[in-house]
Amino acid sequence: MDSFIKGEIRKILITDYVLLETISFLLKKSGFEEAIETLNMFLQNERIEIVFVDELMLETAKSLFEKYRDLSLTDCSIIALMEEKKIKTLFSFDNGFDKIKGIIRKESI
Repeated sequence: MDSFIKGEIRKILITDYVLLETISFLLKKSGFEEAIETLNMFLQNERIEIVFVDELMLETAKSLFEKYRDLSLTDCSIIALMEEKKIKTLFSFDNGFDKIKGIIRKESI
């Protein structure tokens, strides 16, 4: 997030699945105030695009979920989004993405 705030990362794309998981996690770990503040930031920041998983993307995510059995459906929705938008680089701490051919995973800039 520091790199995003500094402008080193110009735009973030996430699926609605990631948004829901993030807010649910923050609600449990940090409480309502942190969760609602983060939700508002995601919804109001013009440099963050939330891509809603549609039927086609869900079908792709399902196929990936069947192929990569140790990735979550949310992770597979991220890969489906990356394929759809032709994105190669992913910022994530989850090393499960390392086994996906064509994805360059970074933890920081």
